[in-house]
Amino acid sequence: MLLFLCLVNRLPAQTLIKDIQPGAPSSKPNQLINVNGTLFFVADDGKHGAELWKSTGTTAGTTLVKDLIPGPAGSDINEMTAVNGKLFFSALSPSSKTRQLWVSSGFAANTVIPYDGHKEAEVQDASQLTGFAVEVYYVKRGSLGGTDQWLIQRSDGSPSGTKAFLQFGFDPVKEGKQPPAYFTYLTGATYFTYKGDLWRTNGQSNKTSSLVVKAGIYPRFLVNYGSSLLFVGGSSQSELWISQGTEASTKKLLTPAGGGAKLYSLTRAGKYVFFSSGPLGKEVWITDGTSQGTKKLATISGPIGKLVNLSSPNPFQLGNYKTYFTTAITKELYFTDGKSVTKVTGPFTGPVISLVNFKESLYFTTASGLFRTSNTQAVPIFTSSVSSSHLTDVNGRLFFSHNEPASGIELYGLGPFLKPNPFLKGAGKASQIHN
Repeated sequence: MLLFLCLVNRLPAQTLIKDIQPGAPSSKPNQLINVNGTLFFVADDGKHGAELWKSTGTTAGTTLVKDLIPGPAGSDINEMTAVNGKLFFSALSPSSKTRQLWVSSGFAANTVIPYDGHKEAEVQDASQLTGFAVEVYYVKRGSLGGTDQWLIQRSDGSPSGTKAFLQFGFDPVKEGKQPPAYFTYLTGATYFTYKGDLWRTNGQSNKTSSLVVKAGIYPRFLVNYGSSLLFVGGSSQSELWISQGTEASTKKLLTPAGGGAKLYSLTRAGKYVFFSSGPLGKEVWITDGTSQGTKKLATISGPIGKLVNLSSPNPFQLGNYKTYFTTAITKELYFTDGKSVTKVTGPFTGPVISLVNFKESLYFTTASGLFRTSNTQAVPIFTSSVSSSHLTDVNGRLFFSHNEPASGIELYGLGPFLKPNPFLKGAGKASQIHN
């Protein structure tokens, strides 16, 4: 016990990086993201509203990138996406106040709206940002030629590389305003869903570049699984489907819960895909892409929330991988090795707020502090009576938002040399959940 306490006491405490809004008021850093080794985030310094910031992990290196909407109002930044060393996001335009695509490399001069050839008042509401190798796909809503249209666009951040390549006319009264969604890359093509159909595109604007793979199957939660797509299908969202990109290869694997119960949260982790089903989504399921390899692992206290995979870099390498997930409602933390499900225990209280894969361990926060686990027992990094959130790994440095009475909710970090402590692995017991 003495050794345990000594080791815990030697772990680094949280460090305030910068009090962005000085004193007790909070800047509330959020949407933290690693872009080529630099942390980008949204914060409010009390003068410019909630705007784009960046940090190198020092006080001097934590600066406002650009006041997109001059003044205290803020620009409503969303969907921050890192692609090829650049940050893409949606935010309001200072001229039209419509939601547009922005790109930034970290300096005010090159934080801009890449012009796509359309007037902002005619084509707006940029959403569904999805990053691929060198560009981002996204959707905008337009009113062109007197008709409402969804425009699927692609951008590498330059005006010449920003363009619409596919348009869908729609009636917002009869059809609603559900845009194309779930953009997923697989073997040379991008797949997405629209109006209950599975589509494939190569991103070009000619008539043969985009086609319906299979109609009327209502796909959702598309997951890249090697050479196949796995997704939820069926009008009741209760079926597991698989596709290799052709109509003939697109087929239903099975209805896991026997019909009626919806499937949720398809998430790839290592060589498996996990999802939840059953009454209220309380059943944890696993699949290897075959009917025979799809099975229920356990029934837990609530539907699956966020999953974090601690597998090796090769997602199909057998063995030596770990997956954690939280329940969506109670925010309890569970561990699975693909064979059983175990609830994580330790000296923490309250629901899990944030979690991240960091240095071969899972780091997570609750209302009682920051904790680490690499199995089913958690140990404290620091304890606190106030909350931390938005855990983000930037090249071996852990950043997060943390609340202290003197400074409010501000940007904090841990040291860059933190390593898993081998003496704390495997300690304690956990209650295992069985089928």
